[in-house]
Amino acid sequence: WQPQALLHANRPEGWLTPGLEGVTVAWSPDGQWLALGLTNEVRLWQTAPWREVARWDGIPVQDLVFDPSGEYLAVAQKGQNDIVVYARESGEAIAHLQGHTNAVLALDWAQTDVGPLLVSAGADGTVRLWDKPLQGENPLVVLDHYVGQAWSVAFAPDHRLVASGAGAGVNRITVRSVVSRQVDLRLPGPTTPEAQVGVYALAFTPDSQQIFSAHAEGMVRVWRLEDCQAPPDAPPFATKTCSPYRAWQEKATTVAVSPNGAWLATAGEAGVVLIRPLPLP
Repeated sequence: WQPQALLHANRPEGWLTPGLEGVTVAWSPDGQWLALGLTNEVRLWQTAPWREVARWDGIPVQDLVFDPSGEYLAVAQKGQNDIVVYARESGEAIAHLQGHTNAVLALDWAQTDVGPLLVSAGADGTVRLWDKPLQGENPLVVLDHYVGQAWSVAFAPDHRLVASGAGAGVNRITVRSVVSRQVDLRLPGPTTPEAQVGVYALAFTPDSQQIFSAHAEGMVRVWRLEDCQAPPDAPPFATKTCSPYRAWQEKATTVAVSPNGAWLATAGEAGVVLIRPLPLP
């Protein structure tokens, strides 16, 4: 798979593997690996040069993420309450994380100012932080408990913020401080009763200044944090909000930004991965 061949005049071209019902993508922190989570397997690609190096069969992937070292992958399997951590080199499962009371739907992992943290979102409506996932220990704290389900999570690359997206009729993104765990931003989506709403996926740009979000009503939105403000009469440290500065129609279920900020990858239920150059024109 040569990404240069997917690009033409700043328009994304599709990469389609027949028979795939969905694709989840994750970059390693150093940008040297790309993991694809498919209907019943994980595929690992090296990026320099681009080549597939491994397939792990029998893993129905809901979401997956590399740890800060790039040596491990955390995988949420479809319909399962636990998270499984695999060694990248061997494909061996080294830890099972339990705490959610319904299916785990989304994951992210980062080296933060308070140590390495894994964050998870689940169909039980909770967003949970794990500080010792390689040891298989219980979650450190429940960050959010949405009415309905929590569909998506993402750490900012500067490790100061963690974002989560609500689903099942609640179309809202909440951004919290990693250290204080206080709400910093709330980013609203449309709430029209006719639309199926919810935030499928989230991704920050490497400078931590923008968030890409994929929504169930078939939209991808881009949020600039510098545009977000609290009301004029609000007290200090009040929750801020804003509107997206870019949006387009696309039935994406996952979004990922490459660590160097050069590429945006989106994928949907048809099994198509679209690669766009960044910044967007």
